[in-house]
Amino acid sequence: MNRLLRSISKILILVSTFVISISFFTNCLAAAYQVTDYFYSAVATGDAGAGGAALAQDASTVFTNPAGMVRIQKPEVVAVGSLLSVDAKFTGSNTWNTTLLPAPLNTYTQTGTAQSQTTQFIPALHLVIPTNSRFSFGFSVAPTYGLLTSYPNTSIVRYNSTESQLQVIDISPAVAYDINKQWSAGAGVDLTQAYFVYRAMAGLPSLTPAAPTTSDTQSKNTGDGWGFGGHVGLLYQMTPCTRFGLNYRSRISILAESQSTISGPLANATFNNFHTTIVLPAETTLSAYTDLNRHWAVDGSINYTQWSSINNGSQTFYNVAAPGAPAVVTQPWHYKNSWLFALGGIFKASECWTFRAGAHFDETPIPSNQVIPAVPDANRWALGVGAHYQILKQVGVDLGWSHLWLKDANITAPITIASQTSTPNGTSRTHADIVSGQITWDLA
Repeated sequence: MNRLLRSISKILILVSTFVISISFFTNCLAAAYQVTDYFYSAVATGDAGAGGAALAQDASTVFTNPAGMVRIQKPEVVAVGSLLSVDAKFTGSNTWNTTLLPAPLNTYTQTGTAQSQTTQFIPALHLVIPTNSRFSFGFSVAPTYGLLTSYPNTSIVRYNSTESQLQVIDISPAVAYDINKQWSAGAGVDLTQAYFVYRAMAGLPSLTPAAPTTSDTQSKNTGDGWGFGGHVGLLYQMTPCTRFGLNYRSRISILAESQSTISGPLANATFNNFHTTIVLPAETTLSAYTDLNRHWAVDGSINYTQWSSINNGSQTFYNVAAPGAPAVVTQPWHYKNSWLFALGGIFKASECWTFRAGAHFDETPIPSNQVIPAVPDANRWALGVGAHYQILKQVGVDLGWSHLWLKDANITAPITIASQTSTPNGTSRTHADIVSGQITWDLA
């Protein structure tokens, strides 16, 4: 008992330190689109998210399937740090229109390219405390959804977006129960914090075509809020070598509110009652893991994200600062349900070294006529490789790398803010690299 109490004390110190640290890193936390398959562990990065709900090999199972905590025999902490680099390049034209001016001054078109290049640090932390032969408790802090695109203020898509940032952090206490030798169950509460920033320009480029940015005025909109949900999981140990995991994460609704400002030659104003509702979709993951022999193993996952559960036809932003009076901005929002398929392989070279690789296909939920420069999403493929080294009996380290290729996305969806409409017509080419490091520490 004293040994367990000492372990819990160590864990509480680590959690306190991490919570303080993540409050600093949170402004850097972002990723392209849905990030649950990559950043919760370096193991996931190394095998492209394969087997997540069935692996249950370290404390990150609190996040992927809490039922797997019964496989962790000692108090354990997993600390993860990931670097995400995303490059998105739009090529084509963008047409600006306004209802404030008569023809031909009411329209202006620019052609060329606009490039967003971002690099972000993303932390995660997981811990498991076995209490007896039946129950285990866990705690996890990890990103679930994120987005960051950043275009120059003078780019051809500046009237669509110059910065779009969404960061969603999930804080989850969880419990698991070992039902019998084959079955275990787990559940967790998801306390979810979302923060977003959206910047774009308003202007009158047709009045000064030789210097079209002369009247450009920046609109900045920020919001944050909390939401609550949960996740439940089952783990089935079919044989000593083969197991299956199933995890369900619920839909979460977050009222995000703060302020909207506009500043520049056309207007200067701030509205403190800017708000919108961010809805995170429900998702279900089915995973499998099997040892082929003492050296080789394979794992895989199928993930189904219910984007249609958040659809109401549009996403509405209220009290957006604009020249004249605050505006209500509505964007089409008819996302479709999407699938992800992942397959990985593991080679256990020795007691100290393990190597892994994996690949996956991830379907975009965004209809082709609703893709915008701020979210240049498309169907994507990923390839990952990784390695584990057991430094000491109680300490192991993992390193993983994944590369993502996105299908070229045709971008034609207009954005209207007050009297201004901006319509892109071109193609976005996007790719990303993820490098993750992880330390696993058994505290007893």
